[in-house]
Amino acid sequence: MLNRRTVILDADGTLYDLIGGLIRNIRNTFAYVLHREDFKERDLRNLVPDRPDINQRIIKWFQDPHFYHGLEPFPGVAEALLPLAEYGRLVVVTARRREYLRASSLAAARDFPGVTMTFEHRKGESKAGVLASLPGACVAFDDDEDVAYQYLRRNLRTFLIGPPQAPYTKIPFGKHPKLTVCGTFPEAVEKFMATRIPGVRSGIAS
Repeated sequence: MLNRRTVILDADGTLYDLIGGLIRNIRNTFAYVLHREDFKERDLRNLVPDRPDINQRIIKWFQDPHFYHGLEPFPGVAEALLPLAEYGRLVVVTARRREYLRASSLAAARDFPGVTMTFEHRKGESKAGVLASLPGACVAFDDDEDVAYQYLRRNLRTFLIGPPQAPYTKIPFGKHPKLTVCGTFPEAVEKFMATRIPGVRSGIAS
């Protein structure tokens, strides 16, 4: 019987379109139009310097489980999760507040039918801090370069979700054999699954 592995996932920015949800809510609430480019290199809690009312509402949204429950997954995520669920146990390590994890689980069950996943709150500022309680963790998918670096230091094969042309500076790209940068989560899963061992059911080189 094949040993089950643990796949580490991220919620916002990897599975779920947090930026898209903010753009939609800001437009509907304030009739103020933002574009994805406006979010680059900015603190989301001070997103619009000349509109403190918008910034204050963003903070309230981050404290409201209904906001996360209403986020939409990126296109193709539901389908991409299926082979990963066959490969191993799916654990979402998230910065969402601990009291929101049940709402997050309910949303995932709604959005990703046929896929079982559990949610873990990160420990302090380190997502990698939960790995000690997750035996078998071997691969991680996240859109934050600092988090990706944490996983790399724990020797996990890591997929960083984001445009390859983005000005990442902390990770020596091209020099770290366990790092792959992809534009989307489905693209990352496709590249990961391409390492399947021929002739072995659900077998993937790790």
